[in-house]
Amino acid sequence: MSRAPADPWKEALACSLRAHGAPLTAIYRHAADTYPEECCGFVRRSGKVHRAINYQNVLHAEDPALWPHSAREAYSLSPSDLYLLGLSFFGDDPAIVVYHSHPDCSAYFSDKDAADALWDGRQIYDVDHLVINVSRGRPLGAKLYQFVRSGFRCVWSDDVDRGRGAHRPREVWRPDGGERSTAILASKGSRKNK
Repeated sequence: MSRAPADPWKEALACSLRAHGAPLTAIYRHAADTYPEECCGFVRRSGKVHRAINYQNVLHAEDPALWPHSAREAYSLSPSDLYLLGLSFFGDDPAIVVYHSHPDCSAYFSDKDAADALWDGRQIYDVDHLVINVSRGRPLGAKLYQFVRSGFRCVWSDDVDRGRGAHRPREVWRPDGGERSTAILASKGSRKNK
């Protein structure tokens, strides 16, 4: 079974991210502005960044048993932002990336992130996921995750101190609870770093 060609707009976004693109700068600013809480939003095909409202504190206040985490440890797009996200798929400028930050924590794709992105083993929205590492209000880097077959894989990363696209970790998260595997690849070619 052959796989469909990659979305050229997603490829363009990845190139934009690698080249210090405006979307990443805007997302880093959003993460710094909302620190110490998680930021969240989405990026449209055009590169326009939509800064969403993290609704997690409202949910937590309404029912702490059902929503045990505050916006410091989790994110939920507000109802109006979810509406705009869903509506975007019916227009000419759909969302292609959903992003959120991890305050004082690395930019990994957590089990909760994966569970929130899936329904019955399939993605709810056909988007990639960008996770931003922000510490003490300063963005330190980001990782872009794609859903591949049955899991999420890191396909691009940025380390602010080392420069854009300085390394490309490849992490796989499987919804069946399988192990994660990580390999750091050199920025050019497929040579493994040691």
